[in-house]
Amino acid sequence: MNYSQNNNKKRMRRHRSPGKKLKNKVAYIIFRVVVSAMLIGTFAVGGIGIGAYLSIIQGAPPLSVLSVDLLEGSSDTFIFDRYGNEIARLDGGTNRIFAAWEDISPYLKMAFVAIEDERFFEHNGVSAPDLVRAVYMTIVHDNTQGASTITQQVVKMDLGLMRNTIETKLQEQYLAIQYEAYLVEMLGSVEAAKQRILHRYLNMVPLGHGQYGVEAASWRYFNKPASEITLSEAAVIAAITSNPTQRSPIRFPDWNRERAVDTLRNMERLGMITEAEFRIAYNDDVYERIQRVSAQYHADEVIWHNFIDAVVDQLTTDLMERHDMTRHEAQTTIFHAGLEIHTTMDPTAQRILDDAFMNEALFPTNPQDFEYFLEYRVTVRNQLTNQIRHLATDSDAWGRRVTNREMFDEFLQWAESSLLGMDDVVVADVFHFTPQPQSAMTVIDHNNGHVIAMAGQRGEKQTNRSTNRAVESERQPGSVFKIFAGYAPALDMGVITAATGFDDSPNVIMDYSLGRQIVWPRNWHGGYRGFNHVRRAVEMSYNVIAAKVIQTIGPDVAYNYLLNFGFTTIRPEEAVPAMVLGSPSVTNLELTAAMGAIANGGILHPPILYTRVYDRNGDILIDNTALSPTQVLNRNSAYTLIDLMRGVITRGTGPGARFREIQMDNAGKTGTTQVGRDLYYTGSTPHLTASVWVGHDQPKPLTGHVTGSNRPDTIIWRYVMEQIHIELGLEHRIFERPPGFSTHTVCATSGALPLPGCPTRQELFAPGAVPNLPCHVHVQYQINIVTGMMPSPWCPPDQIRTRSGILRDRSWMEVAGDVGLPDSHLEVPRAVREGIICNVHNQFNAGRADYSHIDFENFDPEDFELLDLLNELQQQNVDEDPYIDDAQYQYPFGPTGDGAPDTDNGEAAGPPFIPDATPTPTPTPVPTPTPTPTPMPERTPIALPPDPTPQPTLPPTDPVPPQDEAAVPPPTEPVIGAP
Repeated sequence: MNYSQNNNKKRMRRHRSPGKKLKNKVAYIIFRVVVSAMLIGTFAVGGIGIGAYLSIIQGAPPLSVLSVDLLEGSSDTFIFDRYGNEIARLDGGTNRIFAAWEDISPYLKMAFVAIEDERFFEHNGVSAPDLVRAVYMTIVHDNTQGASTITQQVVKMDLGLMRNTIETKLQEQYLAIQYEAYLVEMLGSVEAAKQRILHRYLNMVPLGHGQYGVEAASWRYFNKPASEITLSEAAVIAAITSNPTQRSPIRFPDWNRERAVDTLRNMERLGMITEAEFRIAYNDDVYERIQRVSAQYHADEVIWHNFIDAVVDQLTTDLMERHDMTRHEAQTTIFHAGLEIHTTMDPTAQRILDDAFMNEALFPTNPQDFEYFLEYRVTVRNQLTNQIRHLATDSDAWGRRVTNREMFDEFLQWAESSLLGMDDVVVADVFHFTPQPQSAMTVIDHNNGHVIAMAGQRGEKQTNRSTNRAVESERQPGSVFKIFAGYAPALDMGVITAATGFDDSPNVIMDYSLGRQIVWPRNWHGGYRGFNHVRRAVEMSYNVIAAKVIQTIGPDVAYNYLLNFGFTTIRPEEAVPAMVLGSPSVTNLELTAAMGAIANGGILHPPILYTRVYDRNGDILIDNTALSPTQVLNRNSAYTLIDLMRGVITRGTGPGARFREIQMDNAGKTGTTQVGRDLYYTGSTPHLTASVWVGHDQPKPLTGHVTGSNRPDTIIWRYVMEQIHIELGLEHRIFERPPGFSTHTVCATSGALPLPGCPTRQELFAPGAVPNLPCHVHVQYQINIVTGMMPSPWCPPDQIRTRSGILRDRSWMEVAGDVGLPDSHLEVPRAVREGIICNVHNQFNAGRADYSHIDFENFDPEDFELLDLLNELQQQNVDEDPYIDDAQYQYPFGPTGDGAPDTDNGEAAGPPFIPDATPTPTPTPVPTPTPTPTPMPERTPIALPPDPTPQPTLPPTDPVPPQDEAAVPPPTEPVIGAP
C-alpha cells in the first residue's frame, strides 16, 4: 500500500468526486432501507404473533361455560328396551362418587399437589417455571406435554381441551388465569379459590379402570372411602394420574410404584411429611392389598349383556362425532350424566338368542373341533424380596387340547407349577375359560335397521367389556361375499340375469407376480361342472363362475358396491378378484345390515342399537330415528337376488336353514373360508335378517359339519329365527315381487333365446331383462354317425344326422390340460370343428362300404392309411349313433353327482320357486332350420363364436384367495388374491 502524501490527496479527490459521492449515497440509502425493512419485519412478525395469539384467545370457550359449582353426586344412566322397559342401569356411583372436602384424606390432597403441581398455592393459574420448561420441550423436542397446573387441568377437563397442541395450551393457560381470578373475586380470598379448584380436581380426575375422582378410586383399589386413605395409599392413587393405563396399580404395579415413591419423596422435600412417615409408607406392602380387593371386585361385579356393551360403544362414537366430544367426555356423559337410552332390543328375541348360545347341542360336537381355551392370570409376591409380579399363561402354551372340565384342574396345576417360584405367594388370581369354536349372531329388523337381538359369544359372559364378536371381530365371510361383490353388482348393472350361462371350466388368468398364466380359482367340490346358469351357481356356490362374474364387471366396481352396502373394514388394496370369494374381513353386524338391504328391496338402513337418548332434563341428546336410508340396489335386482337365494335353502348348500315348524318365505347364503376356518350363514325372511358366524378365535379348521344340513351356522340360524317368528307372532309372508316380472323359456345352457335342439328351462326375469338374442353356445352341424366326420357327397343318407352341440372355447387347455368336464360329450366333435370331411366314402364305393375291419371308436380321421381299405368296404346300414345318446342330449346336464336334486333337465324341471305369481311363458321363437351343407372337397374348420364370458386381463395381485364351501387342499400352483 502507498501511504504517501500525494497519494492520500489523490484518494481524497476521488472520494469527493461526483461519481463517488453518488455511489456512497446509493449505498447509504440501501443500508437505511435494509435496516428499516428489518425493523418493520420484526414489528410485523411481532404483530402477527400478537394477532395470532389474540385470535387463539378469542377462539377459546367463554369462561361462563366453566361450571363454578361442583356437581354434587352423580346420576345413574337408565337403559330401556324397545318397549320402554328398563333392562340395565349404569350406576354413576361405581365410576364417579362425589366426596365433600372434609371427607377427603389430607394425604390425598398433599399427594396430588406434590406430584402434579407443587407450586399450586403460589401461582395465579399458570406456573412460569413450568411454562418455560414446556416451551423448551415443545421447541427442542417437539413435545407439547407438561406445564399443566392443577387449575389448567380442571379447565382442560371441563372444556374438553384434551389435545396437547400449542393452540389448546395457550387457551387453557389464558382460561386458567381468568378462572382463578374469577373465583378469588367470587369467594373473597385466594385460599378459598385454591380450595375450590383442588376440591373440584380431586372429584373429577381420571384414575384408571373407569374411575373418576378419589372417592371412586379409593373404593375400587382399597375398598374404603377416601377419608380413610393412608399415606402410602394416597401416593399410589396420585401416581395414576400421569398415565391411568400404564400406571395402573393392578396391571402395572412396578410402574405405579416408581411414581408413588417419587410422590413420597416430593412430599418429604416439601415438608408435607417427615422422614419417618416416608419410611413407613415406603415399606408398606400396599399392592398385595390392591390385588385382593381387585379379585373381590371382579367376583362381585355386575356383568352387562353384550348388547349393552355395544350400545355404550355406539353411543360413545356418536357423541364424539355429533357433539365433538373427546372419548373421555363421551364416556363420562354416558356413565355419569343421568341419561335415558332407549334401545332397539326386543326382550323376547334376545332371550331366545341367549338361550340358544347357551345350548351346546346346537354347536359342533365333533371331538376334533370342540375344546376350551383356558387363561390364567396370577399376581404373586416373593417372600424374600417382597417383589410383586403379574404372570399369565393359557392352554395354547400348555400345548394340550382341553376338551372336558376334568382337564381344568390339570391345567391349573401345570400353570401354577410353571409360573410360581419356591418363594412366591399367590396374592390374587383370575381364571377364565372360553368354549371353542366360538360364535356370534345379530338379528336386525331390516325394515328400519333396528338391531333387536345380539350375541357376542357362545357360553357365559365372564367380564364386562369383553370381546363382542358381533361388532368387534372381523372375519372372512367366504362365499357370502359372492352375493355382494359379484352377483349384486352384475345384476344391478344389467350384465347378467338369473339365466345367464357361464362355462364352469378352468379359468386362466395372468399372475404377474409369477410371470405366467395360472388357473384360478378352484371349486370347493373339486373339478368343474361345465356350462351352468347363474341360478345354479348361486345355489351350489360355484367359485369359478363367481370369479368370472367379478372379472366381467371389474373389481373396482365391486369394491364401490361393497362400500355402498355399508362395509367399513374393507381397504382399497383389497379390490381384487379374490374378494368375491370372501377374502376381506367384515363384522357380523355390517354383514347382517347388508343382507337386510337386499331383503328390503335394495334399501339400506344403517344398523342402530338405540333410537333416542335423553339428557337429565328430558331433552333429546341424540335422535337416531331421523337417519336417512340409502338405495344401494334397484328393487328389481334385490328381488332377483332374493329369488336366487331361496334355492340355496331348498336345493343348494344351506338346507339346514329351512324352517321346520312354520311356513315362512326365507332366503340366504352360506359361506366357508379355506379349509373350513370360518362358517357363515346370513339370511332373511320378509320380517327379519340375521347372520351367524362359527369358528375358533384363533383360526383353525373345523374338521366336520361344514357342508350339507349339518352345518352348525345354518342350524343355529334356523332355530333362533324360527323361534323368534313364533313367539313374536310374525305372520306368514312372502317377499313382495315388484311389478313386471315374468317367466320365459330360455336355453338352459346359455340363458339366451333357444334354437332348435337347445335344452330349455324356464326362468324369471325382471322388466327389460328378458333376453332378445339367440343362443350363442349351441350350433347345428351335420355328421356321419358312423365315421364321426362331416359328411361327404358320397356318404349314405341314412348315416347323416343333423345335430346341435356346444361350441366351447378350449384355449385354457394350454395351461390347465384337458380336464374332464361333465358336458364334454355334448360338444361339437373335433372333426366337425376342424372341418374334416368323411374320407371313407368316395365316388368309387358309395353305398358299398364295409366297416367291419375299422375300429371307429379309436379312429383318427387324420390317419389316411385307412384309405387302403376302401376297395374292401361294403355298405352297412347303421341306425344308432355310437357317440351321442339322443336322450342324454335332450337333457344335457343330467345328474350332477353333488347330492342335490338336479333342476337343469330341460322343461321337465319346471319354473323356479315363485310363490306369489303364476308363470306367464311366452312362445318360443323357432328359427329357420339350418339347411344341409353342400359337399366340401377339403377340410375347412368352422368359425368359433366368441366366448360368452370374456376374461379381461387382470392387474398383478397377490396369490392365494380363500376357497369356499368345504375343506379343500390348496392347489399346487399359486392363485390370485390374498385373504
